[in-house]
Amino acid sequence: MNAPSHEKQIKLSEELQVLEVFWCPYARFRSDVTSVTSDRVPEDRNLCLLDHLVLAFATGNHGWTTAATMQLEGEKIIHLTLAMNGNPSDEDRHAATALLELLHGSTGQSDEAFIHYLRRYAAPHLSNVIQEVGLRLSSFLEREFPLSEVKWTVDSDELPGLEEVQKSYNRHEGQHISDYVRALFHALHSKIQELQPCTIQSVRNASNDHIRSILFLAHHLSRARALQTLYTSRNKDLNIVFIGLFRYRLARLGQYHTIMSAIIPSFQNSNSKLTVEWLHDAAHMQTIRLLRKPVQISLEAIPKPTVSIYDVLPNDEKEQEEIMVGMMEYLQWKDVVEVSVHPEIRLILAAQSSTLPLVGVSDGPCACCRHWIRSCKGKKWKTSHGPPHLDWTWKLPGHDRRLDDAVCKEVSSVLTSEVCIEINRGWN
Repeated sequence: MNAPSHEKQIKLSEELQVLEVFWCPYARFRSDVTSVTSDRVPEDRNLCLLDHLVLAFATGNHGWTTAATMQLEGEKIIHLTLAMNGNPSDEDRHAATALLELLHGSTGQSDEAFIHYLRRYAAPHLSNVIQEVGLRLSSFLEREFPLSEVKWTVDSDELPGLEEVQKSYNRHEGQHISDYVRALFHALHSKIQELQPCTIQSVRNASNDHIRSILFLAHHLSRARALQTLYTSRNKDLNIVFIGLFRYRLARLGQYHTIMSAIIPSFQNSNSKLTVEWLHDAAHMQTIRLLRKPVQISLEAIPKPTVSIYDVLPNDEKEQEEIMVGMMEYLQWKDVVEVSVHPEIRLILAAQSSTLPLVGVSDGPCACCRHWIRSCKGKKWKTSHGPPHLDWTWKLPGHDRRLDDAVCKEVSSVLTSEVCIEINRGWN
């Protein structure tokens, strides 16, 4: 393993942070064919199962992502290897043990037991997902997206599982499906608002019925045909990126319902067994002190002599400094960042020959991980779906200089592209 240079890591961390917090957190790499709004369930059955299981195991402690790989031992035993951004705590290990006991427990009490597990162990991750859905849902309702413009068809096609939903949420006689769907979005919004501010403690204090209702509504509404219709609409006034990201977050929250209603009962009603181990390696966490400020990072990304500094900033140095300080305060810029080799990459590097070429990632792999994995030679790995996103905590693995350089080159290229696009717009 070749240790990447300290200077290379600093430059990468600077560029990732300025991209994420200022230019475009969902900037796409040229090699990334995944849609920014990807919310598809993986077609591979094993990857689909792995994607749900890794979400169930994700506690969200320290804001860390959980990743997992899978081995099939015969027809009845599934073995998972788990990893996080850092080394798992005793709490994370206890959570994994509790979930295994639930998966192998008796049938009939999976709903209550799973929600209790979420509130006890996974509240950090669950509260974050609920909060993200709540913010986007508020904007969705405030913008009054034209559900009335959707060409509505057969009711059951518009909302899969309609009969089940109507058992829990009364539909007035003669109520049009569009009005009913809109009412369900408002019902979900009200449920989430009752948790505000949505914190770890508010999730733990909520009743099982309250959490169950949120997961139930998110699951069904994420499959509403109206969202797909809006996303594919040619209406130029619609922000399809917003709609797609909203739908993805909604589906991610709804996956907890699928785990509770389908995955857990499936294990309990079969002879299948799940075994788990944590990856035995150092997390390779490192504290990095950045050298440059946001304006300097951005300006140095501009090709010379494509544009002059005087075209984008006043030539008075005091005014430039004021702009820089104001930008840093607005962005809450971090001069010191903690980086680590992301868990999905560590799992791939530690994989055995019997490990399936699949990686489940609780929050979806970041753009750097996608690019690194796609650039690997040999075994082609599939990962959880999710919108490409930037993450300034990404550390160069140092396993292969070619792969490290490929990621650095791509990040610099994306930064240059985004800065130049904004300059051409006049930085308005």
